[in-house]
Amino acid sequence: MSAQDPIVVIGAGAVGSATAYELARRGRPTVVLESLSDGGATSAASAGLINPLSMFEPELAELGLIGMRLYDEWSARLLKDVQIDIEWLKTGSIRIALTDSEAKTFREEAKRLKTLEPGVEPLSPDEARKIEPLIGPNCRGAILVPGEGNVSGLHLVRALRAAAILHGAELYRGRPVVGFETKGSTVTKVTSAGGSVQASAVVLAAGAWAEPLLKNLGVQIGIKPVRGQLLILADAPKPLRHILGSVLNYVAPKRNGTITLGATVEDAGFDLRATADGFAQLLGSLAATYPALGNATVTGFTVGLRPGSPDGLPLIGRLPGYDNVYLAAGHYRHGIMLAPVTGIAIADLITEGRTTLPIEHLHPSRLVKDA
Repeated sequence: MSAQDPIVVIGAGAVGSATAYELARRGRPTVVLESLSDGGATSAASAGLINPLSMFEPELAELGLIGMRLYDEWSARLLKDVQIDIEWLKTGSIRIALTDSEAKTFREEAKRLKTLEPGVEPLSPDEARKIEPLIGPNCRGAILVPGEGNVSGLHLVRALRAAAILHGAELYRGRPVVGFETKGSTVTKVTSAGGSVQASAVVLAAGAWAEPLLKNLGVQIGIKPVRGQLLILADAPKPLRHILGSVLNYVAPKRNGTITLGATVEDAGFDLRATADGFAQLLGSLAATYPALGNATVTGFTVGLRPGSPDGLPLIGRLPGYDNVYLAAGHYRHGIMLAPVTGIAIADLITEGRTTLPIEHLHPSRLVKDA
């Protein structure tokens, strides 16, 4: 291993591609190894939500807000550099309560969220339906969160890859990683089905497939695939202008005029099938939330495998026990939202040895066990 050897990024989904892009922008030789012919299948299948506040996960709110604000800059830069529009659509979100007790909790939650985003407002059921007439009669209250939105996961991954290559990164498809060579606490070489690559540093960004790679390094964390099925709707009886979310589902308007309805949460291993049960669950949830969409046209579906961690939070940082291995994994539902900040944080750690981004609570040491 030498300082001139490339940084090897394993995985070409949103997180891996964002990391490669950021490293290449900084002039670091970067090689991306993707096991599939066209990686990023989970990123491409996602709804692309950028919703750091309406998801009600305080552990990710600060970092998610930074990520959300980066999308203005990144979307413009990617369009300029590689002429790919990631379809960043800032609609704002409305989170609806379906019970009186949930509505009471929402009123308290709105106070907390307002300290992070002054534009957050609690809404009565009538106020919510006035803004979004598709909201059904079961709504007992809501919270309006401005600034949130969504992107095309497919276009995002393609743009990040193209931009990374533009800045000098090398992308190798169909190269599943099968092992590592180490010298003490340093990984010196990454071996894939297509050969070996010398490495000055290694970034594990393999999504739901990260755990087998970790086991090759003698580490166990417990990252596992969580299947999510989504439906694509068109011909809504009324326009949808905001992302609408509830405990049962969400609907998100897309730049192409369709609506994404999601999403199932299934412990199905690496099974990527779309199922009748999954579709039934999604369509059945509309009756309790946005019943008017029951007559919309179903034009398609997507299926992805989210990388779930044991505590539901991502792992971002250097892998304990190794000097030059970094983990960017376990993002679960939030890989798209956190891709820019994860890429920047990992690039900071590799090139500068530190980062100012608030990722201390996401360090892999909290979950690492010996394999």
